[in-house]
Amino acid sequence: MGWTKARPAHEGKRKAGESGASRPLKILITGGTGSFGQAFVRRVLADRDQCTVRVYSRDELKQYDMAQAFGHDPRLRFFIGDVRDRERLVRAMHGIDLVVHAAALKHVPICEFNPAEAVKTNIQGSQNVIDAAIDAGVRRTIALSTDKAVNPVNLYGATKLCAEKLFVHGNVYAGARDIRFSCVRYGNVMGSRGSVIPLFRKQAETGILTLTDRRMTRFWLSLEQAVDLVLKVAGEMRGGEIFVPKIPSMRVVDLARAMAPTAQIEEVGRRPGEKLHEVLLTAEEARNTQDYGDHYVIEPDHGSRRDAAFGERALPDGFVYSSDTNTEWLTVESLRQRCLFTLYPSRYEGWGLPVRESMAAGKYCLASNATSVPEAGGALCGYHDPEDLTGYVAALRELIASPEMLGARTNAVRKRFRPRAWRETVDTMEQSLLELPAFARVQGRDAGKQYRHSGDGSDDPGDDTAAVSSGGSMAQGRGELRVLCHEGPLHLLEQTLLML
Repeated sequence: MGWTKARPAHEGKRKAGESGASRPLKILITGGTGSFGQAFVRRVLADRDQCTVRVYSRDELKQYDMAQAFGHDPRLRFFIGDVRDRERLVRAMHGIDLVVHAAALKHVPICEFNPAEAVKTNIQGSQNVIDAAIDAGVRRTIALSTDKAVNPVNLYGATKLCAEKLFVHGNVYAGARDIRFSCVRYGNVMGSRGSVIPLFRKQAETGILTLTDRRMTRFWLSLEQAVDLVLKVAGEMRGGEIFVPKIPSMRVVDLARAMAPTAQIEEVGRRPGEKLHEVLLTAEEARNTQDYGDHYVIEPDHGSRRDAAFGERALPDGFVYSSDTNTEWLTVESLRQRCLFTLYPSRYEGWGLPVRESMAAGKYCLASNATSVPEAGGALCGYHDPEDLTGYVAALRELIASPEMLGARTNAVRKRFRPRAWRETVDTMEQSLLELPAFARVQGRDAGKQYRHSGDGSDDPGDDTAAVSSGGSMAQGRGELRVLCHEGPLHLLEQTLLML
């Protein structure tokens, strides 16, 4: 999992393969019923048999639903409470080894119009988490922050900047005890509650997607990447650092096009407190930052420096890590490549080309069993009745909950699927048509009018030793069919379809 138990500062980075586990790990996560919280809990429970995870949140219904979703796992505990309640936090943190502070009011417009509430949760709540962790003797506490905390222009960003400062300097409050606080700072999390992805998914049903500004760019990472970063930080933190991952940027308009290629895009203007581009690292912070390859670490102004033995390097003067000047970008195609699998619940399809496109991209497809779709996908896809919503949901849950099974099916697609070129398809169609009993192939010049393909899209009279004559008489079905066509399989197909 990356972090097992606290280590003295002088021990440095854990060696590869070192586990260090000596007793069951006890973790508390505030805001644990949110998107990140559920993904984090799922990962911890999957990676560790011996552990306890306490979910601390305000909403009893969300806790009930989460307990149901996790099958009432005995390693999972739920505490009703608010980060505004310091005494409740102390009680919840009793015996805890690691706290992940994910609770926050995070929706920019809501925070703009409810500033006092945002301050109570994001600032006062963060200080309560720090005080409770110190009082309970929690050795490691990690707070989640955001790119909106950098040069903030909205209240949400301002409160998260303040929370960062509180956590960095919480190490001073802890004194000489082995109690440490650090932060992770990252961009937009794909698919999290309140993100633009669920909005676009809903709007796609109407055929119209709304953008605040077509020029807008954002940093993006998956929930899995967010969890990976927190677990990495738990194993490497010394106290007072802000960890910044290296993640790709994307133009929001490209995201819209990837999710709904045929939808109309309407620009509605930026919302209150919304930036055109986001920054994860400023030039001022860069002077105190080390590059660790896949992430940056902003060092605290106080305390000792991290060991200089793991290949880190200082950043150049004036370095800024901004979403519009990023060196790594997500495109429409790269977004599609990042999907786990595809869905194609079509009720009718003349030919399931999207299924073939999915397999050509190396993705397993859960497709419809209607019309020609199974013919397109063959044995490499899964099939369900498009009218059976319950069955489809069950199949989706099975794929999501069984990464080993999904991995095996994906590998089968990548090993066995062979894309067919258009030229090959046309050749096959030509051969099949020529083998039909209804057709007679006449060699040489015929008395009837013959045609050849001019090469510019038009049909000109001329010689064609392979032409089918208008004088050939062929019986098929109820009547007599007469064929007139010229060289080239597409023209043969065209004439045949007109005749049938």
